Amino acid sequence: MPSSGKLPSPQGSPVAKYLDIALTLGDTGAESSLVAAIRPLAPFLHWAFGYPPHPLHPNLESHVSFAQFIGPEDLGRADHLLMGLTLLAPETLYPAHVHPANEIYIPIGGTGVWIKGSEQPTPRAPGSIILHQSGIVHTTESKFDPVLALYIWRGDLITSSKFLTNPEKSSG
Repeated sequence: MPSSGKLPSPQGSPVAKYLDIALTLGDTGAESSLVAAIRPLAPFLHWAFGYPPHPLHPNLESHVSFAQFIGPEDLGRADHLLMGLTLLAPETLYPAHVHPANEIYIPIGGTGVWIKGSEQPTPRAPGSIILHQSGIVHTTESKFDPVLALYIWRGDLITSSKFLTNPEKSSG
Protein backbone atom coordinates (compact mmCIF):
# COMPACT_ATOMS: atom_id res chain seq x y z
CA MET A 1 0.00 0.00 0.00
CA PRO A 2 1.43 3.46 -0.85
CA SER A 3 2.43 5.67 2.04
CA SER A 4 0.31 8.74 2.72
CA GLY A 5 3.38 10.55 4.02
CA LYS A 6 1.72 10.86 7.43
CA LEU A 7 3.07 9.13 10.51
CA PRO A 8 1.03 6.32 12.01
CA SER A 9 -0.16 7.37 15.45
CA PRO A 10 2.49 7.05 18.15
CA GLN A 11 1.31 5.13 21.17
CA GLY A 12 0.49 6.09 24.72
CA SER A 13 -0.13 9.70 25.62
CA PRO A 14 -2.57 12.32 24.31
CA VAL A 15 0.48 14.58 23.89
CA ALA A 16 1.76 12.27 21.11
CA LYS A 17 -0.68 13.91 18.68
CA TYR A 18 1.77 16.87 18.59
CA LEU A 19 4.75 14.76 17.54
CA ASP A 20 4.31 15.22 13.78
CA ILE A 21 4.02 19.01 14.24
CA ALA A 22 7.15 19.09 16.42
CA LEU A 23 9.10 16.99 13.92
CA THR A 24 7.98 19.26 11.07
CA LEU A 25 9.21 22.28 13.06
CA GLY A 26 12.61 20.59 13.23
CA ASP A 27 12.79 19.53 9.56
CA THR A 28 14.75 22.59 8.49
CA GLY A 29 16.46 23.47 11.77
CA ALA A 30 19.85 22.78 13.28
CA GLU A 31 18.83 19.25 14.22
CA SER A 32 17.18 18.26 10.92
CA SER A 33 19.38 15.14 10.63
CA LEU A 34 18.23 14.01 14.09
CA VAL A 35 14.62 14.68 13.08
CA ALA A 36 15.17 12.57 9.94
CA ALA A 37 16.48 9.71 12.12
CA ILE A 38 13.56 9.91 14.57
CA ARG A 39 10.77 10.19 11.99
CA PRO A 40 10.79 6.49 10.92
CA LEU A 41 10.99 5.41 14.57
CA ALA A 42 8.09 7.61 15.66
CA PRO A 43 5.30 5.04 15.17
CA PHE A 44 7.11 2.64 17.48
CA LEU A 45 7.73 5.07 20.34
CA HIS A 46 5.68 4.57 23.46
CA TRP A 47 4.85 7.84 25.19
CA ALA A 48 4.22 7.96 28.94
CA PHE A 49 4.27 10.48 31.77
CA GLY A 50 5.56 8.54 34.77
CA TYR A 51 5.23 11.17 37.50
CA PRO A 52 2.68 11.19 40.32
CA PRO A 53 0.04 13.92 39.92
CA HIS A 54 1.32 17.44 40.52
CA PRO A 55 -0.79 19.28 43.13
CA LEU A 56 -0.72 22.56 41.16
CA HIS A 57 -0.93 21.02 37.66
CA PRO A 58 -3.37 18.10 37.97
CA ASN A 59 -3.64 17.37 34.21
CA LEU A 60 0.06 17.56 33.42
CA GLU A 61 0.08 14.05 31.91
CA SER A 62 -2.14 15.45 29.11
CA HIS A 63 0.51 18.06 28.23
CA VAL A 64 3.95 16.48 28.86
CA SER A 65 5.15 13.06 27.79
CA PHE A 66 8.35 11.05 27.44
CA ALA A 67 9.49 8.25 25.13
CA GLN A 68 12.59 6.57 26.50
CA PHE A 69 14.52 4.21 24.23
CA ILE A 70 17.93 3.75 25.88
CA GLY A 71 18.33 2.64 29.49
CA PRO A 72 18.73 -0.42 31.71
CA GLU A 73 15.41 -1.94 30.55
CA ASP A 74 14.90 -0.30 27.15
CA LEU A 75 15.37 -1.24 23.52
CA GLY A 76 18.94 0.06 23.64
CA ARG A 77 20.44 -1.34 26.83
CA ALA A 78 22.68 0.88 28.95
CA ASP A 79 23.18 0.56 32.69
CA HIS A 80 24.41 4.10 33.39
CA LEU A 81 22.57 6.16 30.80
CA LEU A 82 19.00 7.08 29.90
CA MET A 83 18.10 8.60 26.55
CA GLY A 84 14.74 9.53 25.14
CA LEU A 85 12.47 12.30 23.97
CA THR A 86 10.43 14.85 25.88
CA LEU A 87 7.36 16.28 24.16
CA LEU A 88 5.43 19.29 25.43
CA ALA A 89 2.06 20.28 24.01
CA PRO A 90 1.69 23.95 23.01
CA GLU A 91 1.30 26.43 25.88
CA THR A 92 2.54 23.99 28.51
CA LEU A 93 4.62 24.51 31.63
CA TYR A 94 6.71 21.50 32.67
CA PRO A 95 6.99 22.78 36.24
CA ALA A 96 9.99 23.09 38.53
CA HIS A 97 11.59 19.75 39.30
CA VAL A 98 14.91 18.36 40.42
CA HIS A 99 16.76 15.05 40.20
CA PRO A 100 20.20 13.71 41.13
CA ALA A 101 21.05 12.63 37.56
CA ASN A 102 22.91 15.07 35.31
CA GLU A 103 20.73 15.87 32.31
CA ILE A 104 21.41 17.19 28.84
CA TYR A 105 18.60 18.45 26.65
CA ILE A 106 18.87 19.15 22.94
CA PRO A 107 15.71 20.75 21.52
CA ILE A 108 15.00 19.32 18.08
CA GLY A 109 11.57 20.73 17.19
CA GLY A 110 10.04 23.97 18.47
CA THR A 111 11.59 26.61 20.70
CA GLY A 112 11.10 26.18 24.43
CA VAL A 113 11.82 28.46 27.35
CA TRP A 114 14.15 26.91 29.92
CA ILE A 115 14.87 28.11 33.45
CA LYS A 116 17.53 26.52 35.61
CA GLY A 117 18.36 27.49 39.15
CA SER A 118 17.97 31.23 39.63
CA GLU A 119 18.74 32.08 35.98
CA GLN A 120 16.36 34.14 33.87
CA PRO A 121 14.00 32.34 31.43
CA THR A 122 15.88 31.68 28.19
CA PRO A 123 14.34 30.69 24.83
CA ARG A 124 16.27 27.71 23.46
CA ALA A 125 15.94 26.82 19.78
CA PRO A 126 16.69 23.47 18.15
CA GLY A 127 20.39 22.73 18.29
CA SER A 128 20.91 24.33 21.71
CA ILE A 129 22.61 22.23 24.35
CA ILE A 130 21.15 22.60 27.83
CA LEU A 131 22.89 21.11 30.86
CA HIS A 132 21.05 20.54 34.12
CA GLN A 133 23.60 19.44 36.68
CA SER A 134 22.63 17.16 39.53
CA GLY A 135 20.29 18.81 42.03
CA ILE A 136 19.58 21.95 39.96
CA VAL A 137 15.92 22.99 39.86
CA HIS A 138 14.69 23.52 36.30
CA THR A 139 11.55 24.13 34.26
CA THR A 140 10.63 24.08 30.59
CA GLU A 141 7.78 25.89 28.88
CA SER A 142 6.37 25.72 25.39
CA LYS A 143 4.63 28.72 23.90
CA PHE A 144 2.54 28.64 20.70
CA ASP A 145 4.21 25.50 19.26
CA PRO A 146 4.93 22.11 20.79
CA VAL A 147 8.51 21.40 21.87
CA LEU A 148 10.36 18.16 21.22
CA ALA A 149 13.75 17.62 22.86
CA LEU A 150 16.22 14.77 23.16
CA TYR A 151 17.20 14.09 26.78
CA ILE A 152 20.19 12.24 28.17
CA TRP A 153 20.49 11.31 31.84
CA ARG A 154 23.78 10.22 33.37
CA GLY A 155 24.56 9.45 37.01
CA ASP A 156 21.93 8.39 39.56
CA LEU A 157 19.23 6.82 37.39
CA ILE A 158 17.44 5.16 40.30
CA THR A 159 16.23 8.23 42.21
CA SER A 160 13.19 9.75 40.53
CA SER A 161 12.64 13.40 39.73
CA LYS A 162 10.72 15.38 42.30
CA PHE A 163 8.35 18.22 41.50
CA LEU A 164 8.66 21.30 43.67
CA THR A 165 5.57 23.25 44.62
CA ASN A 166 7.58 26.22 45.93
CA PRO A 167 10.77 26.39 43.81
CA GLU A 168 11.76 29.85 45.11
CA LYS A 169 12.67 28.26 48.44
CA SER A 170 14.66 25.46 46.74
CA SER A 171 16.53 27.13 43.87
CA GLY A 172 19.24 28.59 46.14
